[in-house]
Amino acid sequence: MRKAPFLAQATLLAGALVVGTAACGSSGNPATTGNSATPGHSATSATSATSATSATSTTPSTNATSNPLAGLTSQQIAQRAATDTANAPGVRWAGTITDSGTTLSMDLTVLRGKGCEGSISQGSKGSFKLVYDGSTVWALPDSAFYQAMGLTSAESVIGGRYLKMKATDPDLGSMADLCTMSSLLAPVQAQVTSAKGVMTTIDGQPAIKLTVGGKGQLGYEYVTDSAQPVLLELQAPPPNGGQLNFTYSGLPQSITPPPASDVLDASQFGL
Repeated sequence: MRKAPFLAQATLLAGALVVGTAACGSSGNPATTGNSATPGHSATSATSATSATSATSTTPSTNATSNPLAGLTSQQIAQRAATDTANAPGVRWAGTITDSGTTLSMDLTVLRGKGCEGSISQGSKGSFKLVYDGSTVWALPDSAFYQAMGLTSAESVIGGRYLKMKATDPDLGSMADLCTMSSLLAPVQAQVTSAKGVMTTIDGQPAIKLTVGGKGQLGYEYVTDSAQPVLLELQAPPPNGGQLNFTYSGLPQSITPPPASDVLDASQFGL
C-alpha cells in the first residue's frame, strides 16, 4: 500500500500557513495603522495608556484596566502578548487560512507542556482528528481523506480507528510547532510595525489592533488591552491569508490518548 501524503503535507502546510498569517510577509516598510476597525469590530481613535506592568503570568488576565499598556510600542505589546499567550495553561486556536490556492480549516487546543488535540481539514481532500501528547501522534482520518488518497481499501481495514505514529517521524516535522504556542507565535513579535495600536473591541472585550507586515503585505493582530495581554485574533488579507481566533476558557485539563482498542499502528499500512 502506497504511503498517503496528506497527513504529513497538511501538518507541514498548517505550520507554514500559521507562520505566514502571523508574519504576513517581511517587515518591509512600516505601514501606518488607520483609525478604522476591521468590519465587525468597533474602533475608537488610537490612545496611549497611562500605566503598565512588565509582570508575566502563566494564566492570561483579560480583565482590562484603564489604559494598562501605557508607554509601550506596538512591538513591545506584541512581544508581551506572544509571551503571555505562550505561558497560558491552555489556548484554543481555530480558523481558516489559504496559501497558493490551498485552504485549511483548523481547530486545535494546545495545553502548555502537555500537547494538543483537535482537527485539520482541507476541503474535498478530507479531514482528520489529531491527538498529540509530546511524543506520539494519533490521527483519525475521515472517509473523504481515504477517498482522496485512493485508500478506500485501507479505510475498510482500519475501520474508523486512529492511526498511531511517532512524533519524531520526519513527515510530521510541523507537529511540535503547531502544538507549542511559543514556536507558533515567534514570528509575530518580529513583524509588527512601529504604528501605534488602535483601540477596538473583540466580542465586547477591549482590545488593541496592531498592524503586521510591510507595505502591501498587511495583516492585523488583536490582543487584549490588559496588563498581561494575550492574543485574540490574527488576520491576513486574501489571496494568501485568513483569520485565526484564540480562546482561553472552557478547555480540557489534559490530553487523553484514544483507547488502545481504537488504535492501529500506522506503519502497518505504509502510512
